[in-house]
Amino acid sequence: MKNIRIVLCIFVACGALLAGVAARAGDAAGQGAYIAIDSVPRIGGGGYVEGHVGFADGKGGDPADYAISMAVEVTRGGRKFGPKPTYDNPAVDVRPDGTFSCLFVSGGQDAAAERLHVYLLRRGAAPGSVAAAEAAALDTVVIDRYSDGEAKISQRSGKALSAAPPAADAGTPRAAPAAWRKHPKADPRLSICFSPYTNGLSPEDDSEVPVEEMRRQLDLLRPYVDTIRMFGVSGTLEKAYRMAKEEYGLRVIAGAWFDKSYGEEKIHAELDKLIDLANKGYVDVAVVGSETLHRGDFSASELAGYIGRVRRGIKDGGIPVGTSDTVESWLGNPSLVQASDVVLVTIYPFFSNVPAARGLSHVKSAYAQVEKAAAGRPVIVSESGWPTEGGAEGLAVPGMANAKRLFEDTYSWSRANDVEVVMFSAMDEAWKVEGASGDVGRHWGHFTADGRLKDAFAPVYRSIATVPLGKMGGAVGGTLTAEAFSASGARLDGWYDEYAEVALGGGYSALTIGKVGFSVAHKGVDPKGCVGVYALGGGVRRKKLEPEVRKDGSLMFDVKGVEAVRIESLSPSIPYVPYSEEIRLFDVALHR
Repeated sequence: MKNIRIVLCIFVACGALLAGVAARAGDAAGQGAYIAIDSVPRIGGGGYVEGHVGFADGKGGDPADYAISMAVEVTRGGRKFGPKPTYDNPAVDVRPDGTFSCLFVSGGQDAAAERLHVYLLRRGAAPGSVAAAEAAALDTVVIDRYSDGEAKISQRSGKALSAAPPAADAGTPRAAPAAWRKHPKADPRLSICFSPYTNGLSPEDDSEVPVEEMRRQLDLLRPYVDTIRMFGVSGTLEKAYRMAKEEYGLRVIAGAWFDKSYGEEKIHAELDKLIDLANKGYVDVAVVGSETLHRGDFSASELAGYIGRVRRGIKDGGIPVGTSDTVESWLGNPSLVQASDVVLVTIYPFFSNVPAARGLSHVKSAYAQVEKAAAGRPVIVSESGWPTEGGAEGLAVPGMANAKRLFEDTYSWSRANDVEVVMFSAMDEAWKVEGASGDVGRHWGHFTADGRLKDAFAPVYRSIATVPLGKMGGAVGGTLTAEAFSASGARLDGWYDEYAEVALGGGYSALTIGKVGFSVAHKGVDPKGCVGVYALGGGVRRKKLEPEVRKDGSLMFDVKGVEAVRIESLSPSIPYVPYSEEIRLFDVALHR
């Protein structure tokens, strides 16, 4: 997730560039140094533009050779004031890690400036005027700020608008095996970020998460989710991988976590653990680091080296390897695209100061830019979401209504367009401190820490998990048919039965499920030996239910108080395709 207060996604009218998508301006040394913008304060707030210097040739250069200067137009198209930070100190040096923070507010109406100019200079340059800064600039970025909180960036090389950066020489990306490709059109279930640190636990304290706590959370997700993304492979998190694959049958996007505080030995240990888990069959997509470029922890070339190490270590060439980072990081580093099999991008309208009403438009625009830059590689939106509580980020306001809107809009778009969006996040985690007020980090979960599904997400969740009940007045509530038995002529039918109606306020009634029944049609087969039904939830992790066998050979299972059941084939000797299905049983289905 984002650690800076405003991560700006920029829409350029000509359809060219996002923040950090820099046209590559060749300097005298031929290294193609350019400016990439990471953060811009909204009008009236803050006084620093933050960014980093990149190198278009992919070979890199020395950031210590460069400095940044600025100028402002209080009224767009009016007089330019500068150079900034001040006349006495007209430029700031780029840090050794390539990042910079340039103050542009030095008095007057600077904070309200509608247009900002950012100049890339040789270190040691001391322009005495804006004209001198423009003349000496190796690259220039122009930022137009608007009262609604949005901004637009254009990139210039000297005095002329640059062309869009050339597409990366992608080579031949690895094919996308069916085993890991996500197809929202075919499967309505969710991909979601999973971090089990609830109830006082924190990765910052190296907390040990009990296995039963992980199971409790996975049981909550099981009816709705087919894919989880995890942020770490070592320590207590290692326990979750075998469980997720073998016990829950989930597709796993596994992430090796490291940052600038890690030494090489610790980084290599984390990478080796990711390789080990992949070789054991517990990984479907291997992710090397999370937002490391965005944080300035590593260079693109360093990260590409780590990706290559993991790719060489994984025996199964069908497991794609890449990293997860921001829109700006991907668009500003084509060499990293080339080093990856899959592009995972984090897109947060909230941290880009975008209102929820325009959230989907932001996601779609950012995704389209990254998809183009990916040059044929699959693109996964590896994080996106909206907090249900906390302080605002400018025009982006937390709350159930806004979270519901972005979630439903994004979910519908992803299914209609076959785009995988990994929602952030499964559970509320109290240890997270993020946002302008520091309080939104703990409110990204779809579930509260105690396991309650939030109202904002309930409609989509129920649409995913509920089996149709049919007419609400008959003796049988509906029929579920599975085709998996068809290989041998067997058929599995199921129905809900013995329901009761409970009167509620507002003229509504609620249907409460009491029993679920199944019949197996196959000559000479004992139905009790064909199907096993296991209770899940409702205080029960997994318990096999004993059936009542009716005269017609059908089976009836008592599911009162059970949140979900799993139906499994028990007879491998019968030559039909083994059937495995999980059905969510909601206690209430409202009707008038």
